[in-house]
Amino acid sequence: MVTAVFLLHDWNLYPNLRPFGVPVLSVLRLVLLGVPLFSGWSIARGSASGLKSAFAWLLWLTFLPYTLYSVTEIRHVAELCRLPSGETYTGVCVDRLWTLYPVFLYALTGFLSYVFSLAQVATARFRDSGKKRLFMVSMCLLASFASVFGLYTRLNVWDALLRPQQMALSALQLFTARAFLVNLAWFFAFTVVTTFIVHRMMYRSSRYIFRG
Repeated sequence: MVTAVFLLHDWNLYPNLRPFGVPVLSVLRLVLLGVPLFSGWSIARGSASGLKSAFAWLLWLTFLPYTLYSVTEIRHVAELCRLPSGETYTGVCVDRLWTLYPVFLYALTGFLSYVFSLAQVATARFRDSGKKRLFMVSMCLLASFASVFGLYTRLNVWDALLRPQQMALSALQLFTARAFLVNLAWFFAFTVVTTFIVHRMMYRSSRYIFRG
C-alpha cells in the first residue's frame, strides 16, 4: 500500500519520468523510509554489538532526517494545482482533487515513520524520562535542520563526502540568512510539539488496544 501511494505520488508529480523512472524513484523513497525503521529496530532490540551496533547507529542517524523531510513534500500541491492569474487553489484543484491524497499520504507516512522510529529507539535506550525527552528533542533538532538545509540547498547526506566544500559553503551562507533561520526555528518547534503529541497518542492507543 505504501509503495502504491509512492507510485501515485511520483506518477502525478513527475510525468517526464514515466514509465520507468517513476518506479525507480518510488522504490528509492521506500528505501529511504525503510532504512531508519530497520536500523532503529536493530538498535532497540540491542541484538547488534561492536561494529554492527555502530553501523546501525550510523545508518539511523544518517537516514532518520529523510523520514521527516517527507513532510515538506506537501509543498508540491502548488505543482498539482498551478494557479492561472486571478484563480485560487479552491477552484483549480477541483478537477484534480484525488491527486492531493498521495501527496498528503506520503507526508503522513514519512512523519509517522519518523515518530515511530524515534520513539522506538528512545524508549529502548533511555529508562530515565528526562534523558529520553532530551534525546528526542535533540533528534528533532537534527532532523529539522537536515530537512530545512536539504530543502534550501538540494544537497543530500552523501554530498558531505562527495562535495564537502560545497556543503560547508552552503552551511556558512545559510547561517547568515534570516529566512533560513526563521524557517528552521518554526520547523523545529512544530516538529517537537507534533512528535510528542503523536508519540503520546501512539502510546495511549496501544495501551487501550492491548487492554481491550
